[in-house]
Amino acid sequence: PGVNAAYVVQRVDSALSAAEPGEIAQLRLVTTLGPVVGGKPAMNTSEEWSFGGRWRSVMYSPAGHPYYDEGSGPASPYALVSYLTRTWARQPGQSRPAAPAPSTHSCGSVVAALPQLFQPGLVGAGFAPRSLPVTVAGALRTAVSCKSLTVAGRQRVDGIAAIELTSPPNASISETIWVSPGTYLPVRVVVRAAPGRPAVLTAEISWLPPTAQNLAMLTVPVPAGFRQVPLSRAVSSILQRVRLPAAVAGQPPG
Repeated sequence: PGVNAAYVVQRVDSALSAAEPGEIAQLRLVTTLGPVVGGKPAMNTSEEWSFGGRWRSVMYSPAGHPYYDEGSGPASPYALVSYLTRTWARQPGQSRPAAPAPSTHSCGSVVAALPQLFQPGLVGAGFAPRSLPVTVAGALRTAVSCKSLTVAGRQRVDGIAAIELTSPPNASISETIWVSPGTYLPVRVVVRAAPGRPAVLTAEISWLPPTAQNLAMLTVPVPAGFRQVPLSRAVSSILQRVRLPAAVAGQPPG
């Protein structure tokens, strides 16, 4: 199993390196925060698109209505739309810091590697960026070298028999990654918190060709009738109304 896992991660690393400059990464992130009254879990859902230096992120309510929409690119200013107050803001020079490049980590840092994928956005509020999909290969590679991921078999994900990589039962944080057997690109990541912390985080990952229609998803649309306000006011209106998810380890975001 260890050799198989190492082989799979090597293929994933190569696939991500090839996809990074040429494909749009689309993520659907679901954070289950734990049971509430009636036994139903409280969930935050967001979608994110990234391509080169361009990115966009939308946070949704449990009912599926957008809370806010944000994004920027090398040649475009940071834009933030608040659906809660029907306002929007734009500010040059306010952009997401670059995601860290994959590197060699110590075994002690493996626990923190994949949960960074689920850090909240809202760059205008100063939150640290979550890891983009292209950094997952570095976390997988480190986990395998530390013998903390093995090939657990196959499981159907969106109609394909995906290869399942999982952490051992006694791990402080449970991590499971499914990769496509055809492309070796990650298609799903699930992180379960340490005992005593109820969070379950799921990322569904798609890889899209950069067609004109797909590239349009990287642009933050401003709905008709929304008022332009200073960025600080737009951010404040969101923070007063939305509970942003913290990292799976229970640490405050940022």
